[in-house]
Parts: sequence; structure tokens; C-alpha cells
Amino acid sequence: GQRLPGAAWKTFGPAGEGDGKPPRASTTDQLATIAARLAAIPGTDGDRLRAYYGNNSSVIAHAQLTEAYHHALGLAAIEKGLSDPTVVAELQDRVLADKRVHNYPGGQNDIKAGIIDPRVLVSVEFLADRFHTVTISALVSGHSVFTASGNVSLHAFGQAIDIAALDDTPIYGHQSGADNITVRALKDLLRLPESMQPKELISLWALGGPSFALTDHDDHIHLGFGSVATGTSAIPVGSGAEH
Repeated sequence: GQRLPGAAWKTFGPAGEGDGKPPRASTTDQLATIAARLAAIPGTDGDRLRAYYGNNSSVIAHAQLTEAYHHALGLAAIEKGLSDPTVVAELQDRVLADKRVHNYPGGQNDIKAGIIDPRVLVSVEFLADRFHTVTISALVSGHSVFTASGNVSLHAFGQAIDIAALDDTPIYGHQSGADNITVRALKDLLRLPESMQPKELISLWALGGPSFALTDHDDHIHLGFGSVATGTSAIPVGSGAEH
């Protein structure tokens, strides 16, 4: 709400406590005021974002990515949280029915069995929105329990996914160059708010944050999430898992 001038608060803000003055300190009222202000701007959603953020391309990119993540999350998850069993079931059904998601039979069964962390499922939908198609090469089934260094893999707990292709472009052979599809995917994930990012983001690239490079990740991007606070049967894992 800091970007809204006083006139906007007066025009679009809800009256607070019956005194006719919009309560700017309330997050709920800030969001309601911003939503009303954006809705009043003519044009597309992009036009509204550009008007609100003053054509700041970096801020607009962050806003668009967050919007895409919330779209992948779904309204029910935003309202109820990922610990709600009905939300988890809806996410599972959505990913299983999504024609943009190319999954192997074992991975399909993992989702049907309810052993995949919903944050993994949201990430699949987010990447499908960003890259049109997502090819999954490993969830729980078919992946080793232990990593190369001997730690228990996050895959074993349903908290990780390996992505073999995006936009029908294989990760293998497409990790070179400054703007390859792997880098673009990593940047999208790293531009999300920290709470939405994976704990592990592994490929041949280290771009900061949770991303790091391992030479045996030349054919996939690994996303792994930390301790579970959700309604899946996955078990929390301690630190030290690499893939």
C-alpha cells in the first residue's frame, strides 16, 4: 500500500471503524484498496501492473512470477493452506489431469498414492504455466533412497522432483549459454519469495540461494523441499540431503 497516494486511499480504500477514514495499517484493507485501484486501471493485467509499479521491469517481473505461483497454487490453497486434505487432493487431481505434465507411470502412481509433497505439485503447475510443458523423470518411484554422498534423498520422502525437460526441450544438452532453458527455470524459481523456493535447486548451474551445481545433474533439474508441515504422508528429513 506504500505506492498508493492519499487520493487513491480516499477513492478506493474501505472506510475504517465507521469514521470514514481508510485504515492504512491494515494488511487486509491495503490489499482491498490495491485490488480496487488495479481494477480501475483500463487495459490488460500487464497494463495494470506497469501502471502500479511505474514501469519498473524488475518489480513487474517479480509481481508476475508471484501471480503465476498463486495461480498454480489455486484459490483453495491460498484460503486454506497446503495442510488441508481437500486442497492436497485437488492438487493431486489437477496435476494428474494436466496434459502439459508428462509423467512416467511410477510417478503417476506416487501422486495417486498421496505420497508427494504438495509443494512439489505446485512447482509442477508453476513450471507448466511458465514453460508450457514439464517432463518428470523422478519422484519417489525409480529413484534411489540414498544420494551419492550417502544421505537419505528427499525423493524418498516425496519432497523432491527431477525435471528432464521443459517446453519439450530436454535439459540434457541444453545447460550451456547464458539464457538456456535451465537457467531460465532457475531464475524463475529464485525470483519467487524465499518461502516459496525449494530448499535444493540442483543442475549444472549455481546461481545463488538454494541453487548449486553437481556434475551428475547434466540431464535434469532437481527441486527438493525441506521439512514437511503439510498433509501428506511424507516424513520430515534432516539437513544434508543432496538429491
